[in-house]
Amino acid sequence: YKLLIENNIAVYSSHLPLDGHPEIGNNVSIAKILNLETEKFALIDQKLEFKSPVCSTKLSTKALEAELNTIFPDTKSIMFGPVHPKQILICSGAVGHLIYELPKQNIDTLITGEIQQHMFGFAYEHSLNIFACGHYATEIFGVQNLSKIVANKFHLPSTFLPEDCRF
Repeated sequence: YKLLIENNIAVYSSHLPLDGHPEIGNNVSIAKILNLETEKFALIDQKLEFKSPVCSTKLSTKALEAELNTIFPDTKSIMFGPVHPKQILICSGAVGHLIYELPKQNIDTLITGEIQQHMFGFAYEHSLNIFACGHYATEIFGVQNLSKIVANKFHLPSTFLPEDCRF
C-alpha cells in the first residue's frame, strides 16, 4: 500500500461483478475455456441476486476432470454424481452455503474454487460431482478480461501480475 500512496496510484477492486458478469466474468470465462455450452444462468443467491452459468457438456466426468487438471493443476475432485454430467454450475472462488442450492435446481456437477469439509458428505448424500480448482486460480479471468478492455479503450498499458498464493 505504501508504494501506491507514495506514487499517487489509485486501485479499484470489485469482486462479485467479476465473478458473475455474463460476458467477461470468471465463471463464464471458465465455461468458455472448457468449451461448455452455457444453457442458462442460475440465480443461486437471492440476497445478492448472483447468477452463475449452468452448462452442459458431452464430456464424461473423468474427461471433464482431465480438462480441469490441464487448466488448474491443483484440482481436487469429488465424484459421487453421474458419469455424464447433465447440469454443471460454475462458481469461482468459494461457494459456501450455495452448495445447498444445487439439488434444488437439478444441478449435479459443480466447478468452483474451494469447498469446505462438510461439503464432501453433502456431495455423497446428494450424488454430486464437485471440482475444487483453487480459489485464486478460478478468479483471475475477469480481472484479465477487464484489464484488456480498459487498456484498449483508454490506450493504457496493462500487465497482469500472477500471485501464487496456494497453501
